[in-house]
Amino acid sequence: MEHYTRLPLTGTLNTRDLGGIPTPSGPTPWQTFLRSDGLQNISIPDIQFLQNYGVTRIIDLRSAEELLQQPDPVTETIQYFNIPLMIGDVADATQNLSSHSFDLGDFYIGLLEERSSQLRLIFELLAENSGATLFHCAAGKDRTGVVAALLLELAEAAYPDIIADYQVTHTFLAADSRFQSVQTTIDPTLLRSDAQNMSRFLNHLAHHYGNAGTYFRQAGLSPEHLHLLQQKLNRKLTVKAVNE
Repeated sequence: MEHYTRLPLTGTLNTRDLGGIPTPSGPTPWQTFLRSDGLQNISIPDIQFLQNYGVTRIIDLRSAEELLQQPDPVTETIQYFNIPLMIGDVADATQNLSSHSFDLGDFYIGLLEERSSQLRLIFELLAENSGATLFHCAAGKDRTGVVAALLLELAEAAYPDIIADYQVTHTFLAADSRFQSVQTTIDPTLLRSDAQNMSRFLNHLAHHYGNAGTYFRQAGLSPEHLHLLQQKLNRKLTVKAVNE
């Protein structure tokens, strides 16, 4: 099947494959990890496309209140897990209306420091799935961006590539008419995906933990799960080691 950086779905403009990003052991694999905004508007053909693309598991990072308002579609062939990734009453940084003093970089660091148990569970699910896993929140920018950045850091992707994957989010959200009404009620800085936000997060990770692998070991992620993730993220390196 053809690979897509952004999947051609009608119900979302921000569903993206994390494949093809350069790492020391080759590009990240396609059809393994996908990031997205909310799936509540996807059509039956969209669901069929995801199934054909190899998606067998969805991890929803939204809160229980968000699920009630905009539930994901239910399918028999795709496993669904809900692991809310949030701090206090903040369901998503893009939905925090009192945002004048709100800093996205601080929000991302807060998730890293205060939600290590949830992040560990999310990465266990990412490691254990044999098919492609799609993870998403509401906008596919903040909570989803943190998970994507940690995955790519585990793969040893360069920081500019991790930041670029984050930055393009606003481009796709701005092109989606469903988000235009949101732009009139929220501080526009929260809808952007400026490089400085992700840069602050990655610098904090490097300064306090060295890398994502050390962070997850301290969070209790087992060596077996870390090994599974390395296999998924660095397939060329794994094949080379076996042949040797």
